[in-house]
Amino acid sequence: LIMNAFEKNSSLDYLSIFPKYSSPLQAYVPIITGCNNFCSYCVVPYARGREISRPAEEIISEVNQLAKKNYKTITLLGQNVNSYQYTFSQPNYFLDTKIKVKNINFPKLLDYLASNYPTINFEFISSHPKDFSDELIKIIAQHKNISREIHLPLQSGSDDILRAMNRPYTQKHYLTLIKKILALIPKASFTTDVIVGFPGETEEQFQETVAVFKKVHYNEAYINKYSPRPGTAAYSLGNPISWEEKKKRALILRKLVHPLH
Repeated sequence: LIMNAFEKNSSLDYLSIFPKYSSPLQAYVPIITGCNNFCSYCVVPYARGREISRPAEEIISEVNQLAKKNYKTITLLGQNVNSYQYTFSQPNYFLDTKIKVKNINFPKLLDYLASNYPTINFEFISSHPKDFSDELIKIIAQHKNISREIHLPLQSGSDDILRAMNRPYTQKHYLTLIKKILALIPKASFTTDVIVGFPGETEEQFQETVAVFKKVHYNEAYINKYSPRPGTAAYSLGNPISWEEKKKRALILRKLVHPLH
């Protein structure tokens, strides 16, 4: 309990630090830290702790200061921004509604920011497919100042590998989500994260990832060659796929995204 309290206080301190910006036009605003997903390859829940959402009032205050300085683009940051949830200490007339609200989720926060700061272009990263809700899709569609480039990590196109990664969605769910987004936001484009050479990934399973790349036509992909991380669930699986094979698979995916390179 003492450690949990320490982690929570440390995370809140981190979220409330007002950063220095390297660009006079673009700023990054953290809205959530930590992660509750425990993907089998990832150290983030152990290194950063569980998810803690930054108070909405702090986020709005920082965005307001940036707006006064004429920033044009703000990127909302978190390991999984669409799991953002904040509970006010008292019911609040948030979003200028006539009804007091006690809780606010990511779509409502994004709606508020895009509505109240129409001259700022809002981006967000990163998202988890399991939490990318219909409500969020509708909010993006409603506001022209929310970026149409959506970062949606795939990690693998194989259902078996996704299960081993503890990623609770399937290839079908992922592609259905892409179709839902495009139905409401026809100009949407996508970037992604993917891991090649996860322990046990066969050539056939890798080709399932290739198939998703061919269907989605990503603008960019951040392709990671699997390496074991001590303390993670996948660490016990070893590292049976050779570095050369991982390089080969990564190059195949890279050429699908950048065929002329």
